[in-house]
Amino acid sequence: MSSGQEQEVFHKDGDNFVTKLNDLSLNENVQEFLDRVALHNAHFPSTSYEVIGFGKNKNGDFVVITKQPFIHGEVPTQKEIVDYMKGRGFKQQEEFEPDIANTEEAGKNFVNDDVVIEDLHRGNVIKGENGEMFVIDPDIKLNKKERG
Repeated sequence: MSSGQEQEVFHKDGDNFVTKLNDLSLNENVQEFLDRVALHNAHFPSTSYEVIGFGKNKNGDFVVITKQPFIHGEVPTQKEIVDYMKGRGFKQQEEFEPDIANTEEAGKNFVNDDVVIEDLHRGNVIKGENGEMFVIDPDIKLNKKERG
């Protein structure tokens, strides 16, 4: 279906889920990735990940294989994402500039007392058919002092 910096995404017509192969390139180890899965599932249960196994991708690299609900919808504006996250009690770490408001570079990092969510751009959120927001691929970590 698509691929990003760390994941390949597969969807078979008729399935209500996607399968993702994560090569751990943005993680120090498997445990850090599994911690991200747990944090994602706690904060975004409607798009929770299920770890279904481990394997190798077409390049022979180790991957964690996950399943996630397939969401029908459209790409939201960055302002809609910002408003959604602020409504959930998150603070935007940087303001986005109006001329890049609908690009992937705009206003994509959020924080609250518990977690830091980075890389929350328009390609990582889906606006559902009823206007609800579905976060599908955040870079989520515990908000620790050493992260600022």
